[in-house]
Formats: sequence, structure tokens, C-alpha cells
Amino acid sequence: MAITRLRRAVAAAAAALSLLAAGTAPAAAVPPTRYAAVGDSIAAGVGAGKVLDPVCGRTDAGYAALLGAAPNLGCGGATAEQVLAAQVPAIPRNATEVTITVGANDAGAFAVFQACIPDASSLACLQAFRQSLAAIAVLDGEIAAVVDAAQERARGANVVVTGYPLLFEQDPTTLLDDTVNATIIGLNTAIAAGATAAGARYVDVVIPFLGHGLGSADSWINGPTHLTGPYHPNTAGYAAYAAAIQRRL
Repeated sequence: MAITRLRRAVAAAAAALSLLAAGTAPAAAVPPTRYAAVGDSIAAGVGAGKVLDPVCGRTDAGYAALLGAAPNLGCGGATAEQVLAAQVPAIPRNATEVTITVGANDAGAFAVFQACIPDASSLACLQAFRQSLAAIAVLDGEIAAVVDAAQERARGANVVVTGYPLLFEQDPTTLLDDTVNATIIGLNTAIAAGATAAGARYVDVVIPFLGHGLGSADSWINGPTHLTGPYHPNTAGYAAYAAAIQRRL
């Protein structure tokens, strides 16, 4: 009997060794993915779903919520400086995925919307547009600083930075596109430059939103009369954001 048990033990050991050799042995426990989101109102999810935090406007339908951010630190109105000072220090050090959406408030994009959408030929629109271009000219460095800080906070994390969708369906014959959409194109260019310079991945959302801007038959962006999130994505828009980000996480 003792010999039989010994033979069985040897056979079991041999089987285990052959599994190891074949690379099919049970793998060591893999740490769970921990995802944190930082940024402005887009990161917070303003414009769609149930409001979870009335101070920052975080909702249950934003891209961060759809992707399971824990925590979602995004806050409406946040600038790159504010994200750097208040949100990045709250990223868990064991985070493996971090998303960043910020830059529109730094660039004064909403001021451009407010001044140019009523009258794209007005002096107020021209002034807002010029101020935005000046801010965009230095934005890449601010984005890079946020990425650097996030990478320092959660070492080894995959950091993804998103851009913004064009607000209107493009029509090169309108002055409105020359100001509002041009502002967003310049904003995205600066964000992409800052993100890639700091070693993060950039996610473009202009292409996914094509055909779904304001003025289209199926807009993924709230219009100016929306009560809680004018010029922000709606539920379908945030789903598109989440899908674009998921491909890079």
C-alpha cells in the first residue's frame, strides 16, 4: 500500500511539473484593476443621468461611472491647476488606470460658446476667441504637468487623457464653425500634445461624435436650453466617450 501511495505521489508531482513546463499551471493572483478619474465637468458626467454629488455635478451616467471609476474625482468647472492641486493627490496610489479630461475651462471654451453662439460676428465673440487662443497656446504644458503628477502619484498606472467633441456639425460656410469648433480643435491639439509629451495615451472623441453634434438629427450633445448641462454630452454621448476610452484602457 505504501508503494502504491508513493507511486501516486510521484505521478501527481510529475503531472504538476508538466503543467508548469507547458505554462498552464495556475497563475499567481493578479491585483484587481483600480480605476480613478480626474478632471472637469465631462469627467464628472454633467449633463446626463442622476446627480450623485450636487457640488461637483458627478452623475451615474458619465463615462467615469460607466467604466466603474472608484473614485471619480471629476468636478464641474475644474481647471488643470485645480485638478493638479485637489484631485491628483486623492488618486489611490495603487490605481492601475487613470483618466483625465481637463482643459476646456483653462481655454475659456464656455466663454466662447456664450459669446459666439448668439452672434458669431460680434466683438464679444472675437474677443473671447482671441483670449481662448492665447490660453490654448500654453495649455500643453499644463496638461503635461497633470499627467506627470498622476504618474508620480500612481506609479505604473496607465494614464489616458481625453479630448472634447466638436459642438456643432461642421459646416465650413458658417462663421460659427470658424469660432466654436475651431476653438475645440485648437484645444484638442494642445491636449494631445501635452498628453503624448508626458507619456500618456490620448483619446480622440471628435470622430466618434461625427454626425451627432448640435444640429444633427441624432445629437449626442445637450443644447443651450438644457437645465443642468448645456453643451455637455447626453447619455448617448457619454456612452460614446466610455467606448472610446475603453479601447485605450
